[in-house]
Amino acid sequence: MSMEREEQRWGLATRLMVGTAVVAGLWLVPSKVYASIFTSIISSVQNIANIEGQISKSQSAINQFTQTVIAPVQEMNAVKSWMSHAESAYQGYFAQIGGLGVRSATLPATTSLESALRMGYTGGTGSAVSGAYANVYGGPLSTTVVDPAIAAEVDMKDATAQEAMSLAANSDAATEQLLGYAKNLEQSAAVTAPGTADQVAAQATALQLQSHAMMHRVLASLLRQEAVRLASVSAQWKHATAIHSQAWQSISGGPSE
Repeated sequence: MSMEREEQRWGLATRLMVGTAVVAGLWLVPSKVYASIFTSIISSVQNIANIEGQISKSQSAINQFTQTVIAPVQEMNAVKSWMSHAESAYQGYFAQIGGLGVRSATLPATTSLESALRMGYTGGTGSAVSGAYANVYGGPLSTTVVDPAIAAEVDMKDATAQEAMSLAANSDAATEQLLGYAKNLEQSAAVTAPGTADQVAAQATALQLQSHAMMHRVLASLLRQEAVRLASVSAQWKHATAIHSQAWQSISGGPSE
């Protein structure tokens, strides 16, 4: 026990000596040095506080710019609400128009042709038009029965009519597909995240170009039909002129004037 007490006394004495030396050292440091050290510390703390304040202001400015320019939450919610309202308002009318019963054919042959023409609305194509067309309007004329020129003219008219009917059915199918894509874009636009609007707009532009391309195909078909009609009128005039010339030769015994 005496040894432990002796060690405790020496430990206490050692700590007192170290503490006394530290205090003495501090008293030996000039007061000006203390002032300089404290001033530097205070200045550093103030600089850090100023930097933190600037960072906080910058962050607030960034948040405000994001909320008012990049992703204005209130405006975006208002637009999404309007789009949802508009979609629910006219989708019902579209469904009613698409469900209207406009078929009027009653005979088996004409009913088959009308169904072939409207296969595009159910995802089909105009491949069935040719057979149904022949059942309604008849097949090609034989050159052994009629004049070859008349047979060729009628055959060209049949070909143009079948091409126009097939294109109409294919155009309906493409339109149905585009309408499906457009509806998906509407739904995507209603829930799109900030920064993806340009992607949705690019997809809409691509669909618009496809729609214009299909429209141009239909217009080209109309031009072909008009060209065939004009050619048919010209052929009829030629045929009538040939008949008139033959009749004149039979009556007068010479070529017509």
